[in-house]
Amino acid sequence: MQSDGRHVAIGDQSTNVIYQVKVPGSSGAIIGTTTLGGASDVIQFWKQGLKVVGPD
Repeated sequence: MQSDGRHVAIGDQSTNVIYQVKVPGSSGAIIGTTTLGGASDVIQFWKQGLKVVGPD
């Protein structure tokens, strides 16, 4: 999980999807998803500039 100060990115290891979540108060809403193409088991990820890095 990572935050850019406005949104939270939460990774799902079983589907290799990163969910972008907006948390305006005490609950959140999914506002987007990013599928990690070609990945099979990404446990951790981070954003590096405009790229997502996720060792497989």
